[in-house]
Amino acid sequence: ATRGARRSPSHSVHRMNFISKITPLKLKLAIVALPMLFGTLYFTVIASPRYVSEAIISVHQANQETSAGPLAMMLTGVNSTSRDDTLYVRQYIQSVDLLTRLDKKLNLRKHFEDGRFLDVPFRLSKNATREDFVDFFRRIVELKFDEAGTLLTIRTQGFTAAFSKQFNDAILAECE
Repeated sequence: ATRGARRSPSHSVHRMNFISKITPLKLKLAIVALPMLFGTLYFTVIASPRYVSEAIISVHQANQETSAGPLAMMLTGVNSTSRDDTLYVRQYIQSVDLLTRLDKKLNLRKHFEDGRFLDVPFRLSKNATREDFVDFFRRIVELKFDEAGTLLTIRTQGFTAAFSKQFNDAILAECE
């Protein structure tokens, strides 16, 4: 009995013949034209329109004295309490607790699982686990913290403009 199939010397020769048949034109087609074709196909046929709603917030507490003192505030220009509060808000926006509240309020899972949208890379799978849903949520809610001004930019995405705005407004309402 044979233990394994041995490759014949002709197999190596066949592979060398294949490599030698690759011309510069074929190589350009493979590297440039095919990805362009796939990209064009995706963006014209498969990709669903996505809408973005953006809000920029600054977190301040009324009548709160800073622990750093007036001289430190003058030198840095930033109230460390406001900075910390803004970071807490950012953490809350990325939390599972907020996702749960928003899903109950807006039915997020249903919106992003909608089969009318062919955009598989952007759509949430119908059999997505809780962890997949949290990861997806964190991808569609983009947060950018501006250290200099302690501003937090919140960008939400949706398949419709109205839903994207409603989604952003719901996050703002939950953060108040």
